[in-house]
Amino acid sequence: VAFTLGEPLFSHGVGVVMRSENPNVKVGDHIYGLIAHQEYNIVKDLEHPQYNVLTDTPSHPLQLINNEHGLPWSVFLGAAGMP
Repeated sequence: VAFTLGEPLFSHGVGVVMRSENPNVKVGDHIYGLIAHQEYNIVKDLEHPQYNVLTDTPSHPLQLINNEHGLPWSVFLGAAGMP
């Protein structure tokens, strides 16, 4: 699928929460999932975070990740992030 110029690309990534109005999500928490590659993403609901413009379908849910072993966050896009 070709991408649209001026629109963000989507792929799996790890993000950090900068602001939250959700009592279950705190500032500084990290999330993993299909996200837009852009400076900021505004997500109202982790279960239904955004509409995926690339596939014309709702995107996959985002999940909070716990880094209890102090691994680099990029590891969660590989071996530590795989089911």
